[in-house]
Amino acid sequence: MLAAQSRLLIDSDPAQSTALLQAALELRAATNDAYSSGADLGNYGLALLGRGRATEAVTFLTRARDRFGSRGLAALVQQMQDAIDAAQGTLDSIERFAPLLAAIAAVARGEQAEQVKIEAQLATLAEQGWQLEAATQRIWQGERDAAALIAELDEQDSALVRRVLALIAAAEAA
Repeated sequence: MLAAQSRLLIDSDPAQSTALLQAALELRAATNDAYSSGADLGNYGLALLGRGRATEAVTFLTRARDRFGSRGLAALVQQMQDAIDAAQGTLDSIERFAPLLAAIAAVARGEQAEQVKIEAQLATLAEQGWQLEAATQRIWQGERDAAALIAELDEQDSALVRRVLALIAAAEAA
């Protein structure tokens, strides 16, 4: 129950979220329940990954993989490794597209000089299967609701849109 509550608070109250997860893990440790602690860690990592927070997700997924490994649960070890690999792919995408994401955020903040060039890049990426054009246009029109922007996007496109929103928020906070 604590672990499930921790996932519900990931976005709205990150400190409470991690505190609840820690409490759940302490209970699991008291009963020597490595399987359930691995499941709690893995589910938390997957929840983070689903929210585009791949860097944080890797930490929890790795801990889950190691717990499952200590119990000889090869299928669950592989499942966690697959999730870690997916997270790494997301991080690689964010790094690969960092200049483009920064330029998208700059246009959203009113710096129009690069907009035509960005639109051409987005069209080229769309031909390769990336689905960033519609979300970018909505961001440029002032949309900031991450859930609405990523509702129909895959994990990697969602992570890129979340990164743009984070760049905008950081610039606005500065």
